[in-house]
Amino acid sequence: MKISVIIPEYRSVGKIYEAISSTFEALKPVDGESEVIVVLDGSGIDFDFNKICEEDCKKFNFKLIRLPINMGGAAARNCGLSSATGEYIQFLDSDDLIFPDAIKKKLDFSELSDENCICYGVSRTLDETENIVGYVSGAESLLEISDVKTYLGNNIQTSLPLYRRTLLDSVNGFDSSLRMGQEFNLNLRLIAQGVTFKNCRVLSTLIRQRHDYSIGSGFYQNKFPLAKLYFLISLEIILDNLNDGEKLYLFESFFDEGLRAKKNKNLILFDLAYSRCKANSSFKFLYAGSIGCKIKYIAVLFFGKHGFSVVNFLRFIVNKTKY
Repeated sequence: MKISVIIPEYRSVGKIYEAISSTFEALKPVDGESEVIVVLDGSGIDFDFNKICEEDCKKFNFKLIRLPINMGGAAARNCGLSSATGEYIQFLDSDDLIFPDAIKKKLDFSELSDENCICYGVSRTLDETENIVGYVSGAESLLEISDVKTYLGNNIQTSLPLYRRTLLDSVNGFDSSLRMGQEFNLNLRLIAQGVTFKNCRVLSTLIRQRHDYSIGSGFYQNKFPLAKLYFLISLEIILDNLNDGEKLYLFESFFDEGLRAKKNKNLILFDLAYSRCKANSSFKFLYAGSIGCKIKYIAVLFFGKHGFSVVNFLRFIVNKTKY
C-alpha cells in the first residue's frame, strides 16, 4: 500500500523542516512503500538537506520539486500530485505538523470504508507561542458529509483528509486558477459527484495560526467575508446542488448585508457571480423569487460599483424576458 505525502512550500520561514520530520514519523507505522514530495513554489529558499534525516529521505523516497515562479497552492499541489505514485494522498501545509499515528489510523479507516468515501481527521491549532488552543474546522463535529448544503458551513481543511488518488483524478485535482479556497472547491466537486467524507475522529494535524495572508491578501485587506468568498469561488457547483428556495436565501442574504452596510464592497460578489454563472439557467430561480428579491437584484446591478455596469443590467433584463 503506497501513500504519497505532498507538501507545497512558499515562504514558510524554516517551518518546512519540522513539517517534513513530522511526516517521516507519521509514515513509520505504515506498512508498505511511501513517498514524501516537497514542492518549492517559487519561494527561492536554499533547501538545507542537513536539517532532515538522510536515512528517512531514502526510506520514504523523498522528492524535491522546484517551481521557477510562485504558482499558488493549488498549482503546487497539482504538481506534486502529477509526480505522486501513491494510492492514497495526504496533503500537508509547510508550516503545519502531522500527528505520528494520523496517517496509519486514517489509512486503516479508509481500507474498511467504501471506495467512494474519503476519511478525514480532526485538528488542533498552535498559537504564536506553540500552545495548542483548540479546534479549526466546523466539520470536526460531524460524523460525515455527503451533500453540498451540509458542506457549505463545514469546510474541511486541506491536510485533514486522506484522499483516494482515483477520486482526486476523477475531478482533475485542484482548480489551479484559484488563489484561495482551493480545498473548499475541490471537496465540493467531489461531494457533487457522490463522494462522502467520513470523520474518523483521529487527531490529524497541528495547524499554526497564520497572520501573513500572502495568498489572496487583497481579499483579506478588503475584509470580504471569507465564507462568502468561498461560496463565490464555487458558486456554479453550489447553485447546481441547491433547490430554488435555498438559492434565494443565499442570494438575499448577500443583498441584505450589502445594502445594510451601505458600502459597495460586498457588491463585487454579485458581479463576479454573474460572470461565473450561466445566465440562462443558474439565475432562473431569481425570476421566480419575490418582487422584493427582483427589486433588490436590479438595484444591486444598477447602482453597484466595483465592476457593475449598465451592460450587466441590460443582460439581466434581456435574460429575464426569455422566461
